[in-house]
Amino acid sequence: MKQTKIFDKLKSSKKSEIFLVVGKKGTGKTTFVLNKKTKKNLTVYITDRFISEMDENDIILHYSKLKEVANFLQNCKIIFDDCRNYIIANSETYKIVERILISSRHSDNEVFLIYHSVNEIPERFFSKCDFIIIFKNNSELDNVKFFDLSLRDKIIFANEKLKKSNNLYAYEIIEI
Repeated sequence: MKQTKIFDKLKSSKKSEIFLVVGKKGTGKTTFVLNKKTKKNLTVYITDRFISEMDENDIILHYSKLKEVANFLQNCKIIFDDCRNYIIANSETYKIVERILISSRHSDNEVFLIYHSVNEIPERFFSKCDFIIIFKNNSELDNVKFFDLSLRDKIIFANEKLKKSNNLYAYEIIEI
């Protein structure tokens, strides 16, 4: 399915747009998210490192500043890149991000949480998100706790399809 058709499907969804994006390094996760068209007023890119390749109208924010701006994020495309480095279960940052996910339906935010492996995703995030965009990855699902076991099966099925693909940038979209 072409990328534009997928985006149309996601855009027509009546759910809010909260995405888990999973894939190993170099599979196109961040590029995919940055290229996803949006009607949001602002893109806020949250990371733990310096990034210089953003549009001049976008905001690049170090995760340590998240507490200061979290209550003001409205009608934004919010990208949490490489979350495993700073969204650690029960940390202050984790609690702030969880609050952003819960309030996103009322603040009209589109949120993307980018991880390298399903194993890195906090269990409670699965129930707060609407879609998983899964790229090629090295996830070991044996120790991952899912609120819905059918989701585990969908991820396994998507991983099997991706393993068979010769396309490094192949992905599957799973509705949660």
